[in-house]
Amino acid sequence: DSVASRGLGDVYKRQIKAPADVVNNGGTSNWSRPINAVVAVGDSTDVVLTGFTVDGDGNGDTIDGAGARFFGVSYHESSGGLENVDITGVRRPYDAGTTSDGFPVVSGAQDAHGLHVDNHGKAQLDFFMHGGSISDFQKNATLIYNANLDINGVTITGGGAQPIIGQNGIQAYNSTGTIQNSTIQDMGYAGPDNVASSMFLLRSNTDLNVINNTMTGAGDDAAKVQAVLVGDYAGDPNSGGAISGNTISGVDTGILVVGTLDPAGIDISDNDISDLDATNMDAAG
Repeated sequence: DSVASRGLGDVYKRQIKAPADVVNNGGTSNWSRPINAVVAVGDSTDVVLTGFTVDGDGNGDTIDGAGARFFGVSYHESSGGLENVDITGVRRPYDAGTTSDGFPVVSGAQDAHGLHVDNHGKAQLDFFMHGGSISDFQKNATLIYNANLDINGVTITGGGAQPIIGQNGIQAYNSTGTIQNSTIQDMGYAGPDNVASSMFLLRSNTDLNVINNTMTGAGDDAAKVQAVLVGDYAGDPNSGGAISGNTISGVDTGILVVGTLDPAGIDISDNDISDLDATNMDAAG
């Protein structure tokens, strides 16, 4: 099935906005969290959303259910994807003040994410996102589990040097496929804890390719950020794939691999890493 906004072009995308009171409309996620989504796709095949802006409108403080999660778009045990879709405003109301680089301060609650793809009850299903953007989110731009990914030409904009929460860009677990030609920018954690934001947070994936992307940190050296962090999830190793052809700048760590690689290693090559920030953590390429 396909749902499209036709005839108005990118400048006049039609909008799907969260209601003033968001409710549980998508079942329960792999992490046993009630799904509260602006757009919820569940137990479906080849559902495609084209040419919309999906706006959470900052209504994350109204979600229902113990440990509930707020998503702009949720694909739960479903295949399909997004074509030229912008996801924004998936957060609680702003906290007071602005960051050192001029962004609003977002809540420290870790319960709002731009895009959710979760196939915990099935084999890996196909999901794509072509073009479009994710911005003004609270914790993660994406939260993906057990999918065959085709992500191409997406722009993710974080909240700058956030003092309360460490935002992440693309977070993917137990997945495969390719993430390419995308931009992640304006992201970093400037709070007191010894943690960092990750533009790519990749755990227990197999043959996942991260190629030809551009990653740029927040505009404040106090912000701690890793471009790519690869690690285990629940003891399962990563295996295969490539991290290559990426352009990385203004971060503390370029590419960091921890945990086990088995049975295959990851091809890490031809990445352009520059302007590493040596003021936080251990700057490393």
